[in-house]
Amino acid sequence: MALLATAAYAFTDERRVYLDSLDVTADTILTICAPDQSMRPVAVEACIGFRPTGRSTGRHSAKAALLWGMTDSGEYYMAAIYPGAITLDDAVDDRYLQLEVVRHTASGDSLLRSVECRSGINPAPGQNHLAVELDPMGKATVSIGKSTLTQVADIECAGASEGRFAVIATAGVRLPLVVAAYRSAAPSLHSGIDEEAIRRAERSPGSPVGIWEYLDRDTDSRRAMAGGRYRLGIIPAADGGKGDYDIVYLGGAEVNSHLWKTGMIKGRLKALPFASHWDLQWYDSDMRLIVHDINASMEQNSILSLNFPLMKSTIRFYRAD
Repeated sequence: MALLATAAYAFTDERRVYLDSLDVTADTILTICAPDQSMRPVAVEACIGFRPTGRSTGRHSAKAALLWGMTDSGEYYMAAIYPGAITLDDAVDDRYLQLEVVRHTASGDSLLRSVECRSGINPAPGQNHLAVELDPMGKATVSIGKSTLTQVADIECAGASEGRFAVIATAGVRLPLVVAAYRSAAPSLHSGIDEEAIRRAERSPGSPVGIWEYLDRDTDSRRAMAGGRYRLGIIPAADGGKGDYDIVYLGGAEVNSHLWKTGMIKGRLKALPFASHWDLQWYDSDMRLIVHDINASMEQNSILSLNFPLMKSTIRFYRAD
């Protein structure tokens, strides 16, 4: 999740907090406040600039760090980067950034991961991005890079998504921009609709009601990752307008498959004044609701296309009943 880049589409349940040119007192933890207490933290990213480190080798004392899972008792997880160098001469210039992931508790610090990063980074002096993304099932993904983020560590940290974000830096380290993303708690998508109910639903000419199997996809992997080869059911939306339909998940999830259960709502088709075309609302594999600039269309009553133009992606299904 590259938070510092412009989002290609918007989620209705996600908000971001931007902090410009932070003035962090040396080694003081600065907590990032959530926009709403009901929202949980999902990702934080910082732009970090180190000063020149001179000609000395080894790991330098300058550092910048992102903290997550902070509790009232003072416990937290921390991903910190330090500039360092093995050799500095005319023949060989071996500089790196050292990433350390630490678990802090009342009994002290535990080092969970230590990585020397050389590829895709700016050695000091230089500017880099450090990011932490939290999985709702208890995993933190730590990424680093000068322009493109590269995943360098996955950390099991059950319950950490309930804590707070914070930043910390030593004197002289610049933090031009920090951004944190927060998301509303995942909605209850259970509908109580099963496959038999979909098969019994009344079908009018040209309606998409029925069972749909995955056919193929045309996706840009740089912008979107397919959540699976879904099997879907479509049924008239009981609480929607005329011509609105609910999309029901029947199987096929490959990302977060443990979260998706048969009968959960996967999206909605919203009526348009054009035959066989709809506005689309879609829950992605993380159960985030996408509502802007996406649509669906049906060809010859047999091929259903879900279109995500800004993501340069289309997924197609064929009628299976």
